[in-house]
Amino acid sequence: MLLMLTHYFSKGSSMNRLILSVLALIMAIPVSGQIDMRGCTQWVGFGHNLPIRLLGCGAGGGFNPLTTVGTWTYGPRTELNAAATWETAAGNLMVDASDMTGAAWAETGSGSVNNATHFTFAAQNDAVHQSVTPASGTEVTLFVKARAVSGNTSLHLYHSGLTPASTAKTFTGTLANYAVTVTADGGAVLCGIQDQNAGGFGQIEVTQWAVIPGSHTAAEAAALWEDVEANRQRVTNWLWPDSRRVNELEWSEDLTEEWVPEGGAVITATTVEDDNAAGYEGVKQDVAAANNTQFTWTAWVAKDAVAPATRFPAFQILVGGAYYVTLDTQSGASATHTAGLGGSHTVTSDTVDGTPAWRLSLTFTTDDAAGIKPIIYPSFGANADLVTQSSAAVGTITVLQQQLELGSAFTAYQLKDSSNYNWADACGGDDCSSTNTNTGADLVGNW
Repeated sequence: MLLMLTHYFSKGSSMNRLILSVLALIMAIPVSGQIDMRGCTQWVGFGHNLPIRLLGCGAGGGFNPLTTVGTWTYGPRTELNAAATWETAAGNLMVDASDMTGAAWAETGSGSVNNATHFTFAAQNDAVHQSVTPASGTEVTLFVKARAVSGNTSLHLYHSGLTPASTAKTFTGTLANYAVTVTADGGAVLCGIQDQNAGGFGQIEVTQWAVIPGSHTAAEAAALWEDVEANRQRVTNWLWPDSRRVNELEWSEDLTEEWVPEGGAVITATTVEDDNAAGYEGVKQDVAAANNTQFTWTAWVAKDAVAPATRFPAFQILVGGAYYVTLDTQSGASATHTAGLGGSHTVTSDTVDGTPAWRLSLTFTTDDAAGIKPIIYPSFGANADLVTQSSAAVGTITVLQQQLELGSAFTAYQLKDSSNYNWADACGGDDCSSTNTNTGADLVGNW
């Protein structure tokens, strides 16, 4: 790969460190394009295989909008165009695609939007919808990720303005993907969900909406939603082909850094101990996050011979409500608990650095703008049912790696520690994003 870097020295050794980060980044991306930092006021370099963050950029800043750059292709669906915006061949025609309180949404009938993701039906034929106008004669796929919280489960995907005007679907109580493909006639189409039942009305939760050109299965539409919406949320600041997949946790392998003991827990880099038989102890970290955004938290927990009747740990996500999973570290069995926040989880067997471990992943959608608080309780209870809590339970667990990332599934692990995050020697503090500045003509790179 041919690499040409023009470096205007105004940052001294700090810029030398940045160049090393650029080199690492470029070597990991098998595409061509251009970095241009001349329009940005701040930068952060993160070292090997992690992104460069560009801050304070003007229009098109950070991604050179020169027409000679063209488009940077990042896989079969998503690309970053010359104006530094994400596009796909099958983009989402909806806006506010995870927020029904947005101005584009409307109701037919007497139903009501409760919050960004919940709608309550009150009468027959109530519907929540958004108007889109696909090109005449083209197929489009209406997609939702939804569940029936209460009331009727036999509902309709609504595409009023076409014939037929709706398609029946049976919703479950767990968030799942649903889709229908219809052919547009050139006019406006009201796309949403409708309850055509005569009674038994209730509430739905919808975390993802899309109207996508082309015919797609529910799984394909879900993948496209991830590409368009998750990248749309993140691309302004991150130069990375899969920018939503950044580990949001700090010090992902050292619980003594950035993590805060709760209730007097005894912690080392990889262990958490609850030694209080009269209270709950754990460790937590506060992470800034937008509301109505889907995340996945993954933790690798070392297997051991301790049965849940002796102690079982809990991994809790606290946003506005709480969602948590208890784990049998001996067998890998688990149980889900919710307190105002829904979610899903998986447990798989894995080996991390030669240590047999359970890979526990929790997926959830934030319901509060205050941020995310992942909390680990090493001894949440002592009962074979993995349900009964007990402050008397004590014990220790080993947590080897953790990752918090945007999206509905875990991806390749990205280490976060002093080697690729804090850069105190280059930035003069713990947070490069607040101290590192660009004087205006520092770096242009081509590859």
